[in-house]
Amino acid sequence: MEPVFCPIVDPASKDDSGDFPPDNVDLDFVTNESLVALLDSAPIIYQLGGTTVVRLSKELAMKGGGSVLPCEAETLKLIESSNCSIRAPRVRRSFQLPDETQYFGTMGYIVMDYIRGQSLDKLWEELTDERRLDIASQTATMILEIQSIDIPTPGPLNAGPCRGRFFTHYSAALSSQQSYPDFNALVLSLIPSYPIEHRQLDSIAYGLTTAALA
Repeated sequence: MEPVFCPIVDPASKDDSGDFPPDNVDLDFVTNESLVALLDSAPIIYQLGGTTVVRLSKELAMKGGGSVLPCEAETLKLIESSNCSIRAPRVRRSFQLPDETQYFGTMGYIVMDYIRGQSLDKLWEELTDERRLDIASQTATMILEIQSIDIPTPGPLNAGPCRGRFFTHYSAALSSQQSYPDFNALVLSLIPSYPIEHRQLDSIAYGLTTAALA
């Protein structure tokens, strides 16, 4: 099944022999304004909807968009500080700028380490069933490991308002992703399922839907 939305990818973003303007420049001397401009000019690693990931240098990447919230950077920092086994990019800088044209009223930016590798969306159709199951198992293990990390208070790590499947029109839930349903089904099958909680969540979703239509 073809994805409903096709991401934009610039092959130059994966070319380590390419010339990246911020190379050999100390990030401490790069202003936020310069980083904002680079979101529109640097080679695109991945762009879909209003979110863009660009290659800043041979060692750095940046994600930016209206749905990039402070809790995303804080989650990456939490993963690093918890000493878990998940290989996540280290956050080098993150900031928010007011933008009333965006759904959440801000544009968010995260500068992080660039991790080399192959994109799963390009490889999935060529993988054996055994390899697919192995990748799904690794993904499920990472989700469970993140869920096992203790946090001091419930809610977003930046102590801001709750935003997610039951709080806005947007959702990052695996079950909502339509591009690779077989991958999502594999991952979900490897995560413990609790029928009572599923029924409770379905009831909440139904209540929110009917309330919005009332």
